[in-house]
Amino acid sequence: MLFLLAIILSGAAISFFALQNPQTVTLNVAQYHFAGIPLSVVIIGTLFFGILISWVISFFKDFFMTIILHRKDTKIKNAEKDKTELVKQVHKLEIENEHLKTKYTVDERSL
Repeated sequence: MLFLLAIILSGAAISFFALQNPQTVTLNVAQYHFAGIPLSVVIIGTLFFGILISWVISFFKDFFMTIILHRKDTKIKNAEKDKTELVKQVHKLEIENEHLKTKYTVDERSL
């Protein structure tokens, strides 16, 4: 509902702006000439073109950030796998160490 209200208010503002600027201009793009275009259409078109350009830039930024985050996630997963393997190895060594302690302990009473 709030989104619909924002669209209605934006449309009303654009309509008001268009009614306040009824002058026509000639638009020159390279070798092409467009005559009789309302000034409000040129300004609003420029606004939407700027929004489009910023969206494209944002899209590429988000795309590359997604790639970077995927690489970081992969590194974290690999580090966690390495950590798990090291914990297993430490546990095996602790068991072996305890086994060797019990095997080679000297009874103090026998000395």
